[in-house]
Amino acid sequence: MPTCEQETGPRLLRPSIVVQVHGEADVPTVPQIREHVVDLIEQGRRRLVVDLLGVTFIDSTGLGVLSILE
Repeated sequence: MPTCEQETGPRLLRPSIVVQVHGEADVPTVPQIREHVVDLIEQGRRRLVVDLLGVTFIDSTGLGVLSILE
């Protein structure tokens, strides 16, 4: 089963927060990614950097979740 893990505590890269995504970013894992990013936004974090270096596969739903960061 595909997995997608985010860092338990986002790294602070002044003045941005870095969210590291690992594994696959697809239909089964996107809800977890979306929830994590939305939680950060609701906490007032406005500058997010999504680190996709650890992503081995991304589909259209994975790309779609990135669009909420506009």
